[in-house]
Amino acid sequence: MAGCGESGPFDLVPVHGRVTYSDGSPIKSDQLVVKFVPQAIQMQGKVAPRSATTYVDVADGTFSDLTTWKYGDGVIVGRHKVVVLALSGAGPNAGNPTKAVPTRYHRADTTPLEVEVAAGGENDFSLKIERGG
Repeated sequence: MAGCGESGPFDLVPVHGRVTYSDGSPIKSDQLVVKFVPQAIQMQGKVAPRSATTYVDVADGTFSDLTTWKYGDGVIVGRHKVVVLALSGAGPNAGNPTKAVPTRYHRADTTPLEVEVAAGGENDFSLKIERGG
């Protein structure tokens, strides 16, 4: 977006964490993606708040370097729904979501995962998902 600067008009902060099944075991998938979708965050001028996305290390479930506008710039401060997708394949050949992550976690309007991203906080989130379809 022209004229928005590097991060737009929103305060962005680093976020990191881990996503696993509720028993703490890793999610077996070729590729995992987490997306932080802003909730009740107001537009700033003509700029709407954007989601932040990153890939998860499938070996241990850790994630960092969330990207809103440019790689690793962080997440908008405020409340977010967290979407988790397990994808078949890897990289540019990634396919459709798999059943490793239940479908209710695939969309912001159905995921039960919700976090508050703080301006001065640690912002280290342990996200637990249930198994099953």
